[in-house]
Amino acid sequence: MSGAIIRAFPGVKDAYLSGSSELGSITMFTANSGRVVCNIIGQDGYGRDGKCYVRYVALSKGMKELVERFSGKAIEIHCPRLGCGLAGGDWTEISALLEENFLVKGIPVTVYDLE
Repeated sequence: MSGAIIRAFPGVKDAYLSGSSELGSITMFTANSGRVVCNIIGQDGYGRDGKCYVRYVALSKGMKELVERFSGKAIEIHCPRLGCGLAGGDWTEISALLEENFLVKGIPVTVYDLE
């Protein structure tokens, strides 16, 4: 979870830490604004060693769970480049998962590059 998200949504880290750490699971935190911040447990570790820690199957499973949990509601996905920083993921593969799990279902996705 990025420091920018933690700073923007106080309490999100506590929700993350109190949730399941099983790959593919999600944690949710509702901010005072009513926005829901969801974290998908989609990686096993992180580092600057060039290894890929992202587990694409787990990331996809979490995306599917989000769609199911918010079924029938108008939602938008706003996210950083999931799994592409210290998790070492391949953006081409991750963007394909966003397409498959959200965009083809009419759920808009906005991706941000965080500093």
